[in-house]
Amino acid sequence: MTILVTGATSAVGYFIAKELREKYPKTEIKALTRSDKKAPELEELGISFVKGDLTDKPSLEKALNGIDDVYNAAGEARDYIPSRIYYEVNVDGTRNILDAFIKNNGSRFLHVSTVGIYGYKVKNHPIKEDYPKKSDHPYHESKWVAEQLVFEYAKEHGFFASTVRPPYIVGPRDRQVAPKIFDYLLNDKKIPLVGKGKATISFVHHEDVARALVMCGEAEKANGEAFHVIGSSCTAKELFELAGEISGKKPIFSEISFPLAISVAVISEAIAKMKGSKPKISRRRINQFSRTRVYDFTKIKDFVGFKPQYDVKQAFQDAFNWMKEQKLV
Repeated sequence: MTILVTGATSAVGYFIAKELREKYPKTEIKALTRSDKKAPELEELGISFVKGDLTDKPSLEKALNGIDDVYNAAGEARDYIPSRIYYEVNVDGTRNILDAFIKNNGSRFLHVSTVGIYGYKVKNHPIKEDYPKKSDHPYHESKWVAEQLVFEYAKEHGFFASTVRPPYIVGPRDRQVAPKIFDYLLNDKKIPLVGKGKATISFVHHEDVARALVMCGEAEKANGEAFHVIGSSCTAKELFELAGEISGKKPIFSEISFPLAISVAVISEAIAKMKGSKPKISRRRINQFSRTRVYDFTKIKDFVGFKPQYDVKQAFQDAFNWMKEQKLV
């Protein structure tokens, strides 16, 4: 058996490759890379490299030659980029790798999606996997379309497919969530606390996502199924207080109403657009930390026996420790 991991130089992809290596020490595992630059930490795990790009279909057909299983963690999730890029990478890129996968007679396709596909305005918590999808951001919409593609291809061509839907992913190698949280604390910035910070938000550790996806690949019951993979939850205010304990810096809160916060974000976005820069605050960021979103994750426990090993505090502690090791703080 030969396994290919996409996005292996990212946080989630790296831990998927690491988990696979620990589970299958004698299996050939390859990492898809867009450049000739190697990742020493993957080489140390005995991971080889194959060149390819999600947006370059011929390169994928070559890269997937001889590949049995694909663990797809590649994708575009950055803020403040043109909407078309989300679709080019997350939708067209997923379609490209699926086409290459079936052309090379692949066996199993494991995919990383997101709970963002339900949108920000969710009700009836904790919500289950069959909750109506209402994407309210191009990134979320692109991930939902990509997930549907995976299952459509699997049904048509008869291969094994399963996806996991994580919330905010935090831990070592995190360059997205934790750095932004700790930036407020370490630089004594005022933290806009919308709605008194009562919104409950879910998080998961990178290692839990990796372990969950690998477990799905091993369980026949997971075929054709999508699963929430959640670590634990806390309120927005509790999150910054927790980050304050970890960093040794007391959070400075500035309470603001939701309508006012959205108005400020609209103005900030307009100014940023004129200047060609990133807004200091955005409607997406306001929604992320002011809307309660709690997800039921009993399904993955029932189907594959997965239980999270890390809570939100440990996830942020691990992220902060890694940031210190990398001299990022």
